[in-house]
Amino acid sequence: MTDKPKEKVFAERQDNYKQEKEEIFKEALKDYHEEPSGETIEDDESKA
Repeated sequence: MTDKPKEKVFAERQDNYKQEKEEIFKEALKDYHEEPSGETIEDDESKA
């Protein structure tokens, strides 16, 4: 292992995890907004 204290390593990992999660969330949100809304609801109603 490295000379870094466990606390510092843990904090860095938490930071990386947060950044990764934010990027994934932003990407998912962008995809969600690009989809035309309401289409799936109308399709479901016509099948029923």
